[in-house]
Amino acid sequence: MDKPGRHIWWRRSRPRDCRAIAASSVAAALLVIVVAALARPPQPLGGLSPSGPLRPPQPPHTPWGLKPQGLSKASLLLRRVTAPPTRLRDTSGLPSQQAELHSPSTRAAAGGGGGGGGGGGDVSRPSRRPAIVLLITAGHDDIADLKLNLGSLGRALPASRAPVLLFHEGDVGEDLQGELASVLSRGGYLGKARFHEVHFELPTNCCSFEPNWAKRADRGKFAYHNMIRFWVKDVWRHQALDEFDSVMRLDSDSLLSKLQPADDPLPGLRAGITYRGNILGRDEEPVIHEFDKFMNTTLATWPRAPRHPAIISNFTQALRKTNNVPLIYNNFFVSRVEFFRRPEVVELVDRMCCRAPDFYVYRYRWGDAFMQYFLLGMEAAPSTLVIDPPLGYLHGREQIRSFSSPPPSPA
Repeated sequence: MDKPGRHIWWRRSRPRDCRAIAASSVAAALLVIVVAALARPPQPLGGLSPSGPLRPPQPPHTPWGLKPQGLSKASLLLRRVTAPPTRLRDTSGLPSQQAELHSPSTRAAAGGGGGGGGGGGDVSRPSRRPAIVLLITAGHDDIADLKLNLGSLGRALPASRAPVLLFHEGDVGEDLQGELASVLSRGGYLGKARFHEVHFELPTNCCSFEPNWAKRADRGKFAYHNMIRFWVKDVWRHQALDEFDSVMRLDSDSLLSKLQPADDPLPGLRAGITYRGNILGRDEEPVIHEFDKFMNTTLATWPRAPRHPAIISNFTQALRKTNNVPLIYNNFFVSRVEFFRRPEVVELVDRMCCRAPDFYVYRYRWGDAFMQYFLLGMEAAPSTLVIDPPLGYLHGREQIRSFSSPPPSPA
């Protein structure tokens, strides 16, 4: 039995205590609502459609006919960036064929091939069997540059075990091969050097003519043309690439001067990417002679529309307005091997390079840089292309030797 007065206290105190508790609860709830309202970001303008329901804010687009301040038209296709790299969103279905740059973080990387093989093989996964490829000669200065290149790989790519494939024309003997392999291993690179001999035979019925452009005539009047042919055609069809799914190109006179970020897949490729290129540029006469006619004929007779209409539009506008062509500098690039082995790409390469009666590469020195860019425009899905030069990438003898030279001693 309750003590005297306890039951009376409870009956008298309960209504007052309940009101206090209720008031406290209401105050706490109001406080939570106020805090949540203050923490919620403001609704962007345009977040409401005329009919009322919410929709995500729409990203701004740059119509192809307009030129944003500070950006060239070529930059609308691929812009040089550091991290993260930017990709082109596939906007070919938009009525105005607008080109929009966006970050990889805003799109799903799975798939990315553009459907129907347009991305050049299975690009849904990162490349797992990459190789580094160089075309080398035994010239004294070239070998000196090459040693700087090979010696830098261990510092720039300390975790990579990708083989380094060194193609040559038979002038790099066994002793020199051993010396170069030693430079690579002493620099700390974990992959092995492999040497492959190649021989450039001129196409049948070709090359009784004089080319309209020549470089390093001491190596033969078509030596530079053979180098162009190698990078646009021969390397992709060489059996040495059969075991690899991607290739990173370097030149003898190039160098990776900095440690690459841990999240950079070099020398391979990220999932969803077919081609990773260097910066954009332009080529002009005389080394684009007759390309306008070739392009117009190809576009009129090719069995399907270009997979990247914005790149092809860039070609047509540049030729019409300034009589030059856009290119993507390819002294560095990483590409899926499968893309350049696709029948459509093989056919286009043969038409541009080495087929009678035109022999465009040998007659007019069409460059591998703008030809690769044109191939990407015709057969690569926009979402699978990225421009992203490596961190600390140097190109040219003066640059790499200045970097590698010890600092001058103080006076």
